[in-house]
Amino acid sequence: MKQRMAVAVLALGLLASRGARAQDAPAPPDPGRAIQDFWNNLTRPPPPKPEPQGPGNTITLNPLAIRNQQLGIEYERALGPVFSLYLQPQGAYGRRGASSSLWLGAEAGLRVFFLGKAPVGLWIGPEFSGTYGRVVTEGVQREGWGFGVGAAAGWTLVFFDRFDLSAGFAAVYRGVPDLTDVAETVPGVEFLALPRLAFGVAF
Repeated sequence: MKQRMAVAVLALGLLASRGARAQDAPAPPDPGRAIQDFWNNLTRPPPPKPEPQGPGNTITLNPLAIRNQQLGIEYERALGPVFSLYLQPQGAYGRRGASSSLWLGAEAGLRVFFLGKAPVGLWIGPEFSGTYGRVVTEGVQREGWGFGVGAAAGWTLVFFDRFDLSAGFAAVYRGVPDLTDVAETVPGVEFLALPRLAFGVAF
């Protein structure tokens, strides 16, 4: 009796192990499914190409600014597809004998682009300026500050994502320190019409 029960238990164990092996065995590959996946991959449209970003910075030189005793060097950086900021440093130094003069300043502004993507296209925007002057004559030093506000408009083109060409016009109303009089350093006021024909690099 005991031998029969042992044989029965052994037979049940063998059947259970065969069932587990049958469940663990991987399913055979489905040729139809493989063909369907291949066809889907073949007919799937390619992913869209990323839109080229284009240059976001420019460094230009405006030779026409030299007529107004300005350097004409400008750095511009795009803040997005519509806006950009620019900065134009100014500086001059002269010395004759015991007399010397130093002028430092900067112009900064915001450009709003209506056509194109900053810094390329048609733009308009305000600008602000500040000037510091110091003159030393016969041991007497005079210094003063001046500030200005204005607006500018123009058109900027970039060729081959490397070369920049910009044309425009600016109108500036500003105060300039009058350091020619020893007794007074009251800023004088002037209105400037500044043409722009600048060229440079974009990156």
